[in-house]
Amino acid sequence: MKSKKAAGRLPALLPALLLLLLIPAAALPLAGCDAVGSLQAADQGRPAARAQGPHRLWPERPPAPPEPDEERRPDGPAGVAGIDVRGGALRDVRPVDVLRADLRSGAARPGDGGELGAALRGCEDPEAAGCSLRPAHYRDLTGNGRDELIVGVELPGHRLNLRVYTADDGKLLRIMETTARVIDVQLTERDLIIQSTTSFPGTESRDVWTWFPEQQAMVPRLMETVRRPSEPR
Repeated sequence: MKSKKAAGRLPALLPALLLLLLIPAAALPLAGCDAVGSLQAADQGRPAARAQGPHRLWPERPPAPPEPDEERRPDGPAGVAGIDVRGGALRDVRPVDVLRADLRSGAARPGDGGELGAALRGCEDPEAAGCSLRPAHYRDLTGNGRDELIVGVELPGHRLNLRVYTADDGKLLRIMETTARVIDVQLTERDLIIQSTTSFPGTESRDVWTWFPEQQAMVPRLMETVRRPSEPR
């Protein structure tokens, strides 16, 4: 008899049991999982944050036309006379001789103001203590299978003059030249990365120079201002 009574009560209890099972399931959308998997209540009073895409300001404004070709074209290769590179090996020539030949060829920029020539006067012996020429580095930056010559000369005001030379069909060419208050210079693959100071406190400039075959020159393909490593990010 007891078994029959229990069996008779079971259908009557089924709606209550189903209600108890549905209550936790209905409450699930009100909770979420944190980073370690524990459940946390969702904030019902605040809408979920949405990623914001770029929003154009003044879309009705007509864009500026491209710059004239003569203004957009970066400095191309500058020939340097007086150095024999018919073998194509820049390691066989002295970097100080390359720089002096560059100055004699008139390839130096007018803004140099004779500073580069003055800095090289103490470099009869490039290893002398008074020489401002940094040790040369070599890397195939153009992808021609031969190493280019990378030189740096210290100038007054904590500035560094950087130049890159290549040998092309027996000719010596300068394919890059820049001067900056340099913090650090790095080589990665075929990129020359220059970190330098800026006029904005707590920041520094990071310029990535890369060989552009179309221009036959090293061109800064990325120029950005970043926080100094000591500054909070």
